Amino acid sequence: MGWIEPKTDWDPTKDRLNPESYNRIRNNLAVLGELVNEIYAPLTLESMGEEKNYSSWYYAREFNVFERNLDAINQTSYNKVIGTTKTFFDNGPFIDSSELNRIESATLQLYEIGQNHKKTLPRLSIRLGSLKGVK
Repeated sequence: MGWIEPKTDWDPTKDRLNPESYNRIRNNLAVLGELVNEIYAPLTLESMGEEKNYSSWYYAREFNVFERNLDAINQTSYNKVIGTTKTFFDNGPFIDSSELNRIESATLQLYEIGQNHKKTLPRLSIRLGSLKGVK
């Protein structure tokens, strides 16, 4: 699983959530969680369940887990302003394009910051220790 470029231009009249978009958001949050663990601090994300396919149903709790994981990633690492977290309820309004834009834009912003930070981590320019095993 690797980073997939987020869709940040959801159109309320044309775009609908599909399994590819759901899985992209889910996997990008997992990649961000790994990045935070590598660079900043230990972070355990809530389980986001299995990937979806066209015969799967979407549940409010799954989108709430996305929201909580995004907040946890942000609070543990960068603490950027990424908008107001929304809570979804069963039989309530479905996630809309503005919320999808917010989530995907936030993941992109946090990923770019993390990648830039990772590139600038200090590294020693010399090798420490003996040359045993070095050819």
